[in-house]
Amino acid sequence: MTARILLVEDDPNLIVPLQYLLERNGYAVMAVSSGRQAIETLPTFRPDVVILDILLSDMDGFDTCQCLRSLPDGTRIRVIFLSAHAGAIDQAKALSCGADAYVQMPFSNQGILDTLNEVMTCNWKDDTPPSTRPDQPGNA
Repeated sequence: MTARILLVEDDPNLIVPLQYLLERNGYAVMAVSSGRQAIETLPTFRPDVVILDILLSDMDGFDTCQCLRSLPDGTRIRVIFLSAHAGAIDQAKALSCGADAYVQMPFSNQGILDTLNEVMTCNWKDDTPPSTRPDQPGNA
């Protein structure tokens, strides 16, 4: 079965090459340009992974991720944040709102594919990412 990726990005200069890369590597990709479109698309497209930009026009990636996680099927979907923000604060905020990974731009094609493969092949007990599980060292 082909993995389904929902790409949430409002920059066409990034959407086109990233969608092409993912499709060339065997993924079924749907691209949307806003957080609201992403939430509305989830029930019908049913992605395995959402690649999510932080800065979106209507609602930011953090709010979009929290909305996604609150949906009945939202915890089974893996979320990768993609951002030009290099700060540790944004990365920590992304992980705290439910992201499974954070990729900083610029990124290499192989780097995004490796991250995608990593989040798709992780088999977390109780379907909770290691960064937020209470049984991991450093988490309460």
